[in-house]
Amino acid sequence: MRFAILFLFLLCCRDLQAVIDLQPHRAYYTLTMVGRPSALADIRGTLLVEVNKADGGWTTQHLSETWLYYVDGTADHVREGFVTYEAEDGALLKFHAYRWVNNDPIETMTKGVVHRKGKVLDVTYTHPEKKKQTLSPACLFPLQYRKALIEAARKGEKLFPQLVFEREGAVETNTFISTQRTEDAGHKLAGQTFWPIRSAIYSPTAVSYEPLSTTTQDLFPNGIIGQYVTDHEIEGAKVHGVLDRIELLQEAPAPLEK
Repeated sequence: MRFAILFLFLLCCRDLQAVIDLQPHRAYYTLTMVGRPSALADIRGTLLVEVNKADGGWTTQHLSETWLYYVDGTADHVREGFVTYEAEDGALLKFHAYRWVNNDPIETMTKGVVHRKGKVLDVTYTHPEKKKQTLSPACLFPLQYRKALIEAARKGEKLFPQLVFEREGAVETNTFISTQRTEDAGHKLAGQTFWPIRSAIYSPTAVSYEPLSTTTQDLFPNGIIGQYVTDHEIEGAKVHGVLDRIELLQEAPAPLEK
């Protein structure tokens, strides 16, 4: 799974902050496989998503633990993490991502910082190697995007295309927003309204019409995701995340060093 793809959500940031009030929360999801991939027999796991206020901005954590069961009887244990700090004014993003398979770092940790400076985004990667990248100022950070998406849904917009930063650079997201619904009885957020959305993720430089991945989500007005289905990296497999438990949080008491 790629967290950045799950949670990739131009409006003026100050206007968004005046309208959109994200709920600090910690959400626990149970993960199962849907689809019929040729190589996989099953996927089982858990995902923790935390969105919380910090000094001058927001922190997010996306931590998953999954077991991939193959048709030949073998299995892999995968642990992934994506942690960010995002300034309230949209001027700074710090990120840290990792992926381990069977206790081995299959994908090297990615770490860096993004500064919004005038008409550009300056990206500095500090790990695994030092390098720089410049992106369009139209590119939004993940929580900026989620606020913008919620605002578009509130206005009744059905299509929402946007450049969004993920750990390896910018991606193009095309999102269809369906009619608002009320959550069923028995759900952890029963009685609350949400928008079913479907997002397709594209590489800005690709010439193919095929997306890198697609994701469907139930997005609530406070930014909480009720459930989702996203493409897995193994062709033909999808992962279904169902909200199992939700904790509403207060603002983080300790400031985060910038």
